[in-house]
Amino acid sequence: MVKKLLLVSFVLSGICFSEKVPEYVLFSESFDDGELNLRGWYDGTSCRISENSIHGKGCIEYEWIKGIQPVQGSSPQRHLFSPVDEVYIRYYLRLSKDWQWTGVNWHPHLTHFLTTENSEFHGPAASHLTLYIEPVNGKLRLAATDIQNENTPHGLTQGPLKGGYNGMLYDSKEQLFVDDKWHCIEAFFRLNSLDIINDIPNKDGIVQGWFDGKLVVDRTDVILRSTDFPDMKLNQFLMAPYFGPGLLNNAQKLWIDELVVSTKRTGPLPAVADLSGIFFLTDSSWVSDDREERFTYGLNINSPWDIGGTLFMHFPEHLEYNPVGNTILRHYDCQCQHSLYPC
Repeated sequence: MVKKLLLVSFVLSGICFSEKVPEYVLFSESFDDGELNLRGWYDGTSCRISENSIHGKGCIEYEWIKGIQPVQGSSPQRHLFSPVDEVYIRYYLRLSKDWQWTGVNWHPHLTHFLTTENSEFHGPAASHLTLYIEPVNGKLRLAATDIQNENTPHGLTQGPLKGGYNGMLYDSKEQLFVDDKWHCIEAFFRLNSLDIINDIPNKDGIVQGWFDGKLVVDRTDVILRSTDFPDMKLNQFLMAPYFGPGLLNNAQKLWIDELVVSTKRTGPLPAVADLSGIFFLTDSSWVSDDREERFTYGLNINSPWDIGGTLFMHFPEHLEYNPVGNTILRHYDCQCQHSLYPC
């Protein structure tokens, strides 16, 4: 009962107050409408918003049509943010019910981070460092590539070239994407430090990933850059769903919602409360003209326990839980300054 009363308090307070964006949030996007260019996004040509969101009014939709290789509906999108050494990302991802994987150990690509060592429009495939967050064959994959460093003094840090690409892969042990529900995806990347005196990178970079709040990728011994790039910072997010040619022959969709890029972990959204038992109403059965006997507006609250009945909470009035007898005490707040009508 205490939790139910607290929920009522939160509902009422939410009517009057708005949440301030924390300083650690570099940018966020709820995809409630398609005007992404007004909120710092660029390099995109289209945006399809679906009402089938996890939260809010909408989410962005990407679609593949059978027989057509490029993604449809929405285009890739980029967003710059203040340069940082470490970054967290959180977003919700949903795959359509008929989703199919490639059957090989790569693709689809989905979301990426790039650095200050490349331009605002640089492609992710051949950069000084690209970080990946994506679902591959049902697992959550975090990865890094740096094939543009092939001819730098210290060379590649993400493994040798294989068929024109390289990469270090960090996959969850288990298959996690096994249904068509919304799932919370989180990742954290920290660039490794550098031993400038000895001209070597330190193995202290971090790559971590969470799935619905559970840590499923955890590496704290990673090298992401060499001493060729002492000033490298992460500063660009790229959302670009992509299947390579010949890897997909199926009609399917994915949706992304409630994205946050930050310097502190935000975690999953709070559990969605069931508000079906709480609603405003007018109690027409109260006919007295005495203000202390007639309270016109209130909340109707269905009991959280079985066969508990319904409670009508008047305004101005507050309830107090009484542990003696597991009962509710009602208090008329005739001097309450926050009532709907002055006393």
